[in-house]
Amino acid sequence: MATNQLTSAWSPALIDREAPPPGDIAAVIGGAAWWRLTDDIRRRFACAAGHTQSQTFKGVTTVVHSSKAGRILAHLCRLIGTPLAPFTGSDVPVTVRVNPSPLGHGVQWVREYAFATGQKVIVRSTKIVDPAGGRLLELVGGGFGMLLDVFEKDRALHFVSTRYFWQGLGVRVYLPAHLSPGIAHVTHTNIGDGRFRFMIAITHPLLGLMFLSGRRFHRGRRGPMTARFKILILGGTGTFGGRICQRLSRAANLQVIVAGRTQSKIDACVAHLRQINPAAGVDGYVLTLPDTLAQALLETGAQLVIDACGPFQGQNTEIAETCIHHGVHYIDIADDRDFVRDIDRLDQAAKLNGVLVISGASTVPCLSSAVVADLAEDLADIHAIAIGIVPGNRQPRGRAVVEAILSYVGQPIPRRQNGEWRHVHGWQDLRRRTLRGLGVRWFAACDVPDTVLLANLYPSARTITFHAGLELSLLHFGLWALSWLVRWRVISSLRPYAETLRKISTWLDGFGSDSGGMFVEVTGTECDGTPSKRLWTLIAEAGDGPWIPTIPAVLLARKIADRALAETGAMPCLNMITLEDFAAEVSDLSIKMEVTDGHHRGRSSNAAYSAASSAA
Repeated sequence: MATNQLTSAWSPALIDREAPPPGDIAAVIGGAAWWRLTDDIRRRFACAAGHTQSQTFKGVTTVVHSSKAGRILAHLCRLIGTPLAPFTGSDVPVTVRVNPSPLGHGVQWVREYAFATGQKVIVRSTKIVDPAGGRLLELVGGGFGMLLDVFEKDRALHFVSTRYFWQGLGVRVYLPAHLSPGIAHVTHTNIGDGRFRFMIAITHPLLGLMFLSGRRFHRGRRGPMTARFKILILGGTGTFGGRICQRLSRAANLQVIVAGRTQSKIDACVAHLRQINPAAGVDGYVLTLPDTLAQALLETGAQLVIDACGPFQGQNTEIAETCIHHGVHYIDIADDRDFVRDIDRLDQAAKLNGVLVISGASTVPCLSSAVVADLAEDLADIHAIAIGIVPGNRQPRGRAVVEAILSYVGQPIPRRQNGEWRHVHGWQDLRRRTLRGLGVRWFAACDVPDTVLLANLYPSARTITFHAGLELSLLHFGLWALSWLVRWRVISSLRPYAETLRKISTWLDGFGSDSGGMFVEVTGTECDGTPSKRLWTLIAEAGDGPWIPTIPAVLLARKIADRALAETGAMPCLNMITLEDFAAEVSDLSIKMEVTDGHHRGRSSNAAYSAASSAA
């Protein structure tokens, strides 16, 4: 197809919402539902009435999955024209041509798959409106077809089969449900920038899921990508969200959308970002989570969502699921053990929709796992992993952070100790440690994803601990004392008192410092059998500590925007960045990193540590 034909077919048209809808499908679903669909979907299906020229779409089928029964059915269907792809795979290139039907009415869809094994499969079907009953029919060849219910939901177009039939010699015979392939549900969703998602699932009443396919397309041939990649940052006016916005707004290829509940805060944040960088692509959007997120995705055309709201303790995955449904990538900075660990239950849905869902893109478990991987790289065995974080007292404490901590104070926390799973109570198991540059700090046990995720990643590690501390002993031991109220079940949780305790802590803001730190210690065995203890420390000065939890999300967002991450699926953020990545990103901040073990010193990664330290 010539480029000028595509341009003509897709050029914007004046819309007369009082006029009757211009296509067969439009007539079936009704005028009100037709106009609720996005402009692109209406243009795409208008050719059902022959109002537009042929259109070609190129894309990738992210998943082609079928059960054994489904594969048998697909191969049998090749006898009538291959209405189903008979092979399975992922990231399969596909071209779709939409033409006015050779029958003279309706629209023909021709799908050409190019499987990695070399097989090319062409799938054809024709959608027409039954002149007798006004129902939409899909004809798949050999006289077989199906009746379809068509409706609009969330500005997407849905097709659901109701009955299968064979017709010929002037008669139509309906098939019993158990002798049909099953209920077919097709969803056509616009995802912005000329792209759309096409999903099909066929479920048999007795045999279950038979066929599953998810595809992402763009319209025809595309020139170089010049539009900015749109990132919607939830909690964009908060302590961490605001820093993520500021960091990402530096990139010329990114459009940052600051999302929050309060218009005045959003306006102030956008103005601040534009003052820092007048060329920044920055917008604002007021929303209420999770109710208006779907609307926000449609209206902004966001391609990636970063959830920096929190607290994630006790939160469900509705936000991530909404992003998956709309074909939008998702990153969060969650630090809740259950939330991050269980995100992989969305893996199949994310793969089907061709998106990447990452949970825990923050200090834990993203940065901590990167440090452990670096320290353990050439060890023969790992015996123990210890991680600790201690912020400066003058660093900002948002309510979400306080709630997250209080949610586990006094509660039992599982961790592996001497090869056995045991429980320790939150903000107990007190430890004292000296960090060079910070002096002596107290630490207490915390509930984070690392204690479970690293145990799975490093099964030889018999002990994995995580502790955190408050700089001022008064606050640290005060919280320790309160933890006993929960442990002894005097109260069920300290979380309801989050705002009260946060305000009390601000009375001491004038004390302490704005310097905080982190350590990761890996104990193991060298390849020659000698014991080894490797210690990585990070010291953040000049109030730069709050930047640390935001850097992993920033790095991953850039990789997604630059298409440097080809993965799809849902997963905890383990080993998805390197220390070199992190050190390069914080080189403009007052952050110093050091490895103090003699065996480890001198490895190539220390160049990055040195660069960050010297810049600070």
